[in-house]
Amino acid sequence: TPPLTSSCLLPRPPRASTMTSIVSIYTTFDSLHSAMLLGPSIVLFTHADPIATHMESVFLALATSPPPSTPPLSFLQIDAGKAPDVARRFAVTQAPTFVFAHPAPTDGSRLVVAARVVGADPGRLNEVAEGFAKTASLPKEEAVKRYIGGLVERAPVVVFMKGDREEPKCKFSRELVGIFAEEGIEFSGVDILADEGLRAEMKTYSNWPTYPQVYAKGKFAGGLDVMKELRENGELKEALGAVPIEERIKALLSSKDILLFMKGNKASPQCGFSRQMVELLGNKLIEYDTFDILEDEDIRAGLKKFSNWPTYPQLYVRGQFIGGLDICKELEEEDEFESTIKEHLEKPSAAA
Repeated sequence: TPPLTSSCLLPRPPRASTMTSIVSIYTTFDSLHSAMLLGPSIVLFTHADPIATHMESVFLALATSPPPSTPPLSFLQIDAGKAPDVARRFAVTQAPTFVFAHPAPTDGSRLVVAARVVGADPGRLNEVAEGFAKTASLPKEEAVKRYIGGLVERAPVVVFMKGDREEPKCKFSRELVGIFAEEGIEFSGVDILADEGLRAEMKTYSNWPTYPQVYAKGKFAGGLDVMKELRENGELKEALGAVPIEERIKALLSSKDILLFMKGNKASPQCGFSRQMVELLGNKLIEYDTFDILEDEDIRAGLKKFSNWPTYPQLYVRGQFIGGLDICKELEEEDEFESTIKEHLEKPSAAA
């Protein structure tokens, strides 16, 4: 079962008449998910260790005096150690992790994960909670626009279609997927059949009555007929600003001397492996930049082929792949980590 970072199709329970800012404890996925569909919620995935226990106290303090929101925020908690399947379905890899979620504004039976805070960072938790409360208080029309705005900008090219690239559900979507495949155009797909509310709202948002709909760099580019005409004129790639994924990766690598591709960023790693790599580099006082692969699915998938390495984080120096966490830890154990980085910094960029 895939992590619930986009949608879930369980029926929405009736909204409670009143909601209180107390921490409610859950033990199963169904009970937790049903509670989350009642309104905006912050879920603490905790575990029996001192750091997580400390953050439980911080979480309780936040719940006792929450940021104002209409509807009010719910504060929910589950022991990730005792419910590993629930943690897996929410893509939680370490505790404590705080998941900020709300029903999709276009379909209240689907859950949208809006943000995460991983680890013991009270300041970050309060900061994200403040922003989440403001978003939760938006009028529905504005909330829908913001939701769609996030979807159209989640990748350089986004296609709203029936089905997905692996299994298009209509001949027009199938034809567009074929055209993009032949032209080598990477895109992120949104299945409008999974959300009838989104399906209706996109027609108004785009002022376009049919599907598929193509967005490039957050701007509406047209439907299938427009894409076919652009292709016939040899203008499709230019119109979409489509750059082959390998060229995008090389451009990223050539722009930074030391670049870490990770989940999250150095201030807020979003998985335990990325956190360990950040700590390793930080302990060595090494200056480096990061790229959050959670923000760009094309880079996330393309870099695995580029480096021939299946997992993250991935560390590059002057365009040269150094390795993942295990390799970097091995180099550190052999007292060769810093010298390897310095050696590659003296070489011409491999991404040029």
